[in-house]
Amino acid sequence: MTILVTGGAGFIGSNFVLDWLAGCDEAVVNLDALTYAGNVHNLDSLRGNPLHTFVHGDIADAALLTRLLAEHQPRAVLHFAAESHVDRSIHGPGAFVQTNIVGTYNLLESVRAYWEELDGASKKAFRFLHVSTDEVYGSLEKSDPAWFGFPITLDPSHPVDREDLLRFLDLRKIGTRLLFAGNILKQPAYKDIDFRVVGDLTNTDIIMNRSFWVGVYPGLTKAMLDYVIESIADFMSGKAK
Repeated sequence: MTILVTGGAGFIGSNFVLDWLAGCDEAVVNLDALTYAGNVHNLDSLRGNPLHTFVHGDIADAALLTRLLAEHQPRAVLHFAAESHVDRSIHGPGAFVQTNIVGTYNLLESVRAYWEELDGASKKAFRFLHVSTDEVYGSLEKSDPAWFGFPITLDPSHPVDREDLLRFLDLRKIGTRLLFAGNILKQPAYKDIDFRVVGDLTNTDIIMNRSFWVGVYPGLTKAMLDYVIESIADFMSGKAK
């Protein structure tokens, strides 16, 4: 038996492939275009593994997809391949359209044509899993306004202590999250991806020690936002109780 994985050289995809092959003996055909987020070295431990077949290719290539499906006869397709990161979608939207829309469409059509040729039992057992990117259209249905929260950086010249403010907000049931080094510099799993380090490190100390994030899923309503602002104003003015 075989499964087909797209985007299997990216962070999530490669970790899935490694975990899959560590836990079972079912072969993996791994298709990845090796764009900015894909790194074939994530798969170095699989070199020489007969259960892992890496294919350098694009999910927008319908002919390639058709050939791979016919040749390997997978029982399931796991679709991780996608362009990601909002800033890149703004500066280069064409790549996002080509991969996330055209590529996904071509993959779905190719898989549908393959699935239609399967026998009844194989059709019933076949699975297609799409692991979506976070760059999606629209907003959360019950989130008003449609954001998850906002960052706060305390003025370095202000005597207020961040930990005191966080404890105060917690008492008022206002959710917060701290920013860590991985948010600012790079996550260990992305150590070879240079774009995750942006600009110089002048403000690193301020972000690490004077900043935090207010608000968590499912988003901040107008009333919640007003409450947060009022609470912070009370704390800063010394009126807090």
